[in-house]
Amino acid sequence: MYSVYIYNRVCRACWKDGMSVRAAARYFDKDRKTIAKMLRHELPPAYSINRGHGLLSHASQSMRQDVEQANRRTILKISTWQLSSAKRKSTLAFERKVA
Repeated sequence: MYSVYIYNRVCRACWKDGMSVRAAARYFDKDRKTIAKMLRHELPPAYSINRGHGLLSHASQSMRQDVEQANRRTILKISTWQLSSAKRKSTLAFERKVA
């Protein structure tokens, strides 16, 4: 994948300066089809993950589920710890006032 900077340079050379696709390919040391694709898209196409089918996609899906479950457990532990620490602080404050 090429950067936005390369896309801008190629588009400027072809559209504004009037360079041909073949000349731009020679100048930028790219294939003519690549230059044609760059001229079709003003910005580079967004990065996307190809969701395949098969063992790897199933494994990545199960790993994602495992991570989500671990995150939920961690959030639950943190929230219960915060609750218990808040209760401890309030009981300590109450004991100080009574004593």
